[in-house]
Amino acid sequence: MFGKRQRLTWFAFILAVASVTSGCGGGGDSPTSPSGGYTLLVFGTWQNSSYRATMLGVKIKLDGRTIRDYSSNTAFSDIAMSQDARVNQGQHTVEFVVANQTSSPNSYRISGSVDVFDERGTHVRTVNLPEKTATLSNGQGVSYTFSF
Repeated sequence: MFGKRQRLTWFAFILAVASVTSGCGGGGDSPTSPSGGYTLLVFGTWQNSSYRATMLGVKIKLDGRTIRDYSSNTAFSDIAMSQDARVNQGQHTVEFVVANQTSSPNSYRISGSVDVFDERGTHVRTVNLPEKTATLSNGQGVSYTFSF
């Protein structure tokens, strides 16, 4: 869906937006809570399978906790966003949720990745989350489970 260059461009854009909106209700829980020995950088993409602008809100959940959410008054057909979170080593679940949409349900292509960094900030590994297509109603998402 996104090439490496496009993904890096999106990542830079998302970091810039996150730094501007982090104090304006654009994020979820604080990126530093709860504490753990590793930092995960979760990157996700949502795309309406018919390229129709139906999404009004999306969320990234990590282990059942919302770590990033975004909503808009104007519907969009695709979005990419990321968020970091502190965790301990072990098994984790990332969920990319369609929180709100103009009509429900709709078909979406969702994919992502998780970059793992140790307590010194050294990149440990990347977990690629393969594209999945799913028909989702409001509040439903696609989950990925991984371990490190």
